Amino acid sequence: MMAPTLGDVFIDVQRGAGVGFNATSLRNLRVDGRNISFDLQAVPEMQRATVRFAGTESSRAYKISCNHQAPVTVSGESLAKSGYVVELNAKTAAIATVP
Repeated sequence: MMAPTLGDVFIDVQRGAGVGFNATSLRNLRVDGRNISFDLQAVPEMQRATVRFAGTESSRAYKISCNHQAPVTVSGESLAKSGYVVELNAKTAAIATVP
């Protein structure tokens, strides 16, 4: 499986492109410098989704906003190594981010 490499969502920051896997949908991806925003939808059974990144600069800090939530600052090094975990709340479709 590619999940350890690509996660549930994969975003290439340099290309401004991404894709969802494993019953997730990535929509409205915007990459503007160090600001990255996107909408994420997943089946209700999913508890969390891992977003993996390519093309980040380890020395930069990025602001990540998922589903119109307030942006969270995450280091490029952390994004490249660990990705970004999104906790999904099936009842309300709200998303809490865990960098």
